[in-house]
Amino acid sequence: MARGYVSTTHSSALEARVMANLGSYRKTKYITGTRLDTSIGRGWKGVLAERWSHSEGDLGEVQVRDTEVIVLLQGRLHVRRRGDGQLQQCNAVPGTIWLCPNGVEEDMIRLYGEVQESLHIFLPALPLSETVVQETGVDPDAVDLHYQGGFRDPLIEQVAWAIRDEMTEPGPAGKMLVETLAAALSVHLVRQYSNLAPASISLPTTRGALDPRSLRRVTDLIEVRLGEDLTIEALAKEASLSPFHFARAFKRATGTTPHRYLTYRRIERGKALIAKGELPLAEVAESCGFSSQAHFTRRFKQFVGNTPGEYRRMAGNRPGRTVIPLKEAHNNRTIDLPTERHGDVLSMTFTGEMADAATPAVREAVRSAINKTDRAVVLDMGGHSSITDWGLQVICLIARELRSRDTKLVLCAPSVRVLEKFRDTGFEQFLSIHESRAQALASLEVEP
Repeated sequence: MARGYVSTTHSSALEARVMANLGSYRKTKYITGTRLDTSIGRGWKGVLAERWSHSEGDLGEVQVRDTEVIVLLQGRLHVRRRGDGQLQQCNAVPGTIWLCPNGVEEDMIRLYGEVQESLHIFLPALPLSETVVQETGVDPDAVDLHYQGGFRDPLIEQVAWAIRDEMTEPGPAGKMLVETLAAALSVHLVRQYSNLAPASISLPTTRGALDPRSLRRVTDLIEVRLGEDLTIEALAKEASLSPFHFARAFKRATGTTPHRYLTYRRIERGKALIAKGELPLAEVAESCGFSSQAHFTRRFKQFVGNTPGEYRRMAGNRPGRTVIPLKEAHNNRTIDLPTERHGDVLSMTFTGEMADAATPAVREAVRSAINKTDRAVVLDMGGHSSITDWGLQVICLIARELRSRDTKLVLCAPSVRVLEKFRDTGFEQFLSIHESRAQALASLEVEP
């Protein structure tokens, strides 16, 4: 049987035991270390993550029983290690990675300096093998992961920082995020760090966007279970896809990832409950699936632009009264967008504040302004620097609506800050972005 895997024919009871013992050897191995944080108790499935610091010296000898990925986050030092007779050494800097597959015997690890912080990701062999079968179709018994250290890999590093961020500041859909990252990491390890050449393993490709019926089933499930601990597996099962493919198909259909969509829907429920004015903010946070009121407040401000308390005060809302928040009240009015026509291209002046304050009205204004014959719509943001995450998603939704009409959306003159937010959320795939309206029109072969 190949190193790093357990046959998928083993029972679910074995899987439960493997999960229960995940990373159990680490105390024997990291005798010079201090554990800073752990994901134990967070309910993560198929992955254990821990933050450690390590003093200079020799680590313990062990036989590794999981697939472990270590990423140096803070520190600079020389490291020597030996596993299965292979001697490796490197000058480690933040971002340096070590991979140690299940079954490897490490009989020497020496740290010539201190590790201020490292992230250790433990992947249990059984779930790892199941992920490989689902996503690549490769027989896990034929896969042998490399014992490799002292290398850099941007994808692994990004996964590590995303998991660390989730550990230090948990998100409302953090469990779903981490489990998605663990599946992606498993596939990446097999493709890049195994005995099988990358060319022999097909990169898991998105099987198109979720069809409307599947998307509706998934979003309905999210609505019903907003306050519960939803997993990526549960949503993927509803769409009859593997978690890895589901995450990509969902993003192609909605313009955002499942965990961000779940967070947004929980924020929207929070807004509705605040509007009713029947619950204290702490109870609103709990009913929306947030771990604490402080956590709810941070995420609410990130998406809405105001804290829950400010949102309530702006609306004149107090417990026992029911009013419509100001930002929702804007949705009842019509917005006039300044427009210009350039043949079959429509250009409009559009700001982030419009998207943030009056979502349905903005979308309706765009619908009303375009003609059936328009081949493109240019939204000119005029360099405005303010826009919330929801405002970004509104623009993405407009882009998808236009695409269904075979009309292209082109965004122009976003500020550097707004442009960075677009790149961070991945919305660029739905539209074209240019520095000015003139450049946007020129790209469409239209005279400004």
